[in-house]
Amino acid sequence: YVVGAVCGIVASMDEATTLYHKTMDELNVYMEENKLPQDLRRRLREYFNNCRALQRARHYRDLLTKMSPMLRGEVATAVNGAWVETLPFLVGVPDHEREGIATEIALRLEIEAFAPNETIVKNGQIADKMYIVQRGVVSMLGRVYRSGDILGDDMILNHATRNYAVR
Repeated sequence: YVVGAVCGIVASMDEATTLYHKTMDELNVYMEENKLPQDLRRRLREYFNNCRALQRARHYRDLLTKMSPMLRGEVATAVNGAWVETLPFLVGVPDHEREGIATEIALRLEIEAFAPNETIVKNGQIADKMYIVQRGVVSMLGRVYRSGDILGDDMILNHATRNYAVR
């Protein structure tokens, strides 16, 4: 009975959740085999737990690649379009152009996760990415950025070099 109940629970999990649990199992085995210190193990578990949404988003990104270009654009816009259209550099762009630009940005979004106090951008680094804070807080030039805030929009300038660091 217990085996049947456990099998029923596992079978009812979606593929992204199953992948998350598999990743955590692999992490635990890896940490044990390498005799990692307890503090590092805790930080790794916390990081991977915080990356759960990231892993889910990557899983669904694969699903997007199976769609036609038109449907992929519509879905990307439906999921991300509302806040993409609020980007400061899209203000004043005509509606018919803004929608296309917002769709292209939404399709190119890549989710990344960083551990607490990890350097995200180094001083002098080429500006090739823009960051949108989804969860947590980020500091740059003495300012704190929260969920929904944008930083690194200087990437729009060709070959710009960053004169700041981000943590």
